[in-house]
Amino acid sequence: MTAFIKRRCSLNDNLHLIGVSEDFIPLGNNSVYIDEAVIAAKEKDADDVSQYGIIYILPFLILLFASSVSLVRGEKASYTHSQLAFLSNPINLIVLGSAYIMAAWLFFINFPIFIRQIKRNWLYVVSLFFVLSTACVSAYSLKVVINFIHFIGMMLVVVAAVHYAGDNIRKFFHIMSWFFLLIIILSILTSVFFPSIATYQQLHGEWMGLTSNPNTLGSVAHLAIWFSLVGLYFVPGKLIKMMTFITISGSCVCLYEANCVTSSICAFFILAACPTFMSLKKNTTGKIFLKLFFLILFFILFLLLIYAFFPEKLSLGQAFNAVGRDSSLSGRTYLWARGFQAFLSKPLWGWGYDSNTSIMSKSVIHYGQFHNGYLNVAVAGGSIGFIFLLVLIIKQVNLCFTLRVKYFRTAVAFLVLLLSMMIHDVAEATFFNPTNALWLLFVFSLFYLDYLKAVGGVAENPTNQSVWFG
Repeated sequence: MTAFIKRRCSLNDNLHLIGVSEDFIPLGNNSVYIDEAVIAAKEKDADDVSQYGIIYILPFLILLFASSVSLVRGEKASYTHSQLAFLSNPINLIVLGSAYIMAAWLFFINFPIFIRQIKRNWLYVVSLFFVLSTACVSAYSLKVVINFIHFIGMMLVVVAAVHYAGDNIRKFFHIMSWFFLLIIILSILTSVFFPSIATYQQLHGEWMGLTSNPNTLGSVAHLAIWFSLVGLYFVPGKLIKMMTFITISGSCVCLYEANCVTSSICAFFILAACPTFMSLKKNTTGKIFLKLFFLILFFILFLLLIYAFFPEKLSLGQAFNAVGRDSSLSGRTYLWARGFQAFLSKPLWGWGYDSNTSIMSKSVIHYGQFHNGYLNVAVAGGSIGFIFLLVLIIKQVNLCFTLRVKYFRTAVAFLVLLLSMMIHDVAEATFFNPTNALWLLFVFSLFYLDYLKAVGGVAENPTNQSVWFG
């Protein structure tokens, strides 16, 4: 009797997990025979590579840290200073540069694999070169070039992280859960014991924690809740449940003390939508519920956009007073009106992706953003840039629906994240911001979902069990 036991693997089995090349051409009836001993050896090798593979996620963690933690506290720079801000503050340059260099090194030693991944996301690459082309219309073309370098560096970091998460999704969420738990705990401690540097004294003493302002702390809490909650579906065990409870509780405290309404809405959406979507079964009732949910969501987004550009059409003063805001959304409607005027003045190519430096130099606004991600992109890239953004969002939604059969939990998790970002950017601006944590996760989602579609992963079995009791 032969020492090797044969087993049949269909073409849909994820052969790459056991070392079969993407270029492998199966013989016969779409199937191959693989030795059980070979499989065991490959799995052992994969475990060994997995332990070393932590380096692939390290640049990603560095970028998250740099965008979540204020490395230098000081007054805001003027528009003339902001073009070359790194000259007076080299710390961010050193931190981000180290992540980019490490990711570039990983790119070159894995060039055949990584370049295929980038080619599959050619649409995003084209959008980045469109960003670079706006240097022709910007008054501060050097700032556009600097942002383009950040975008390229972020893309290389994301490609390396996707390479890690593709084979280690459980470890990926486990690491992210610990990372955000640490950030939330330290933010609470610094805000409580060092209020002079960890609270926003210009307003009412809102918490900033380790971040640069209350809104950034809200964004960190937003992501912390998503990672910790989704981690329950990928990392089993009592420890992860305890971590999730602490992270969500701490994040809610941060959201309350930071008085960040936008991120609070996003957090509530994640806490409500994620368990609801995860419990859906593939039946007619579930599909109807899902479509109804999308209809309600997009109707709310439509109303918010109408209010952004035509506030006189809606009377929402009492509703905003109930959540501690006036009818101008803390001055946002003024910024939106100025931004819409700026868009109309250059509707095709925009003012350039120069972090609104050109706009500030014209005294259109005195802030670095319009507090609306859609409007921010429309002003920077005109109609062309706005179309790129919409196409990237549609592509991500399509990937989620394409993958929902085989990778149900993953599709739901990243769909909820995308929708929360879309809600978030109605009142904040993170789209096409190369140093923002939310945009980093947007690009990661786009590349990771495409990776699952093209390369594959371990198939999931949809479940409607409670993550707490099931």
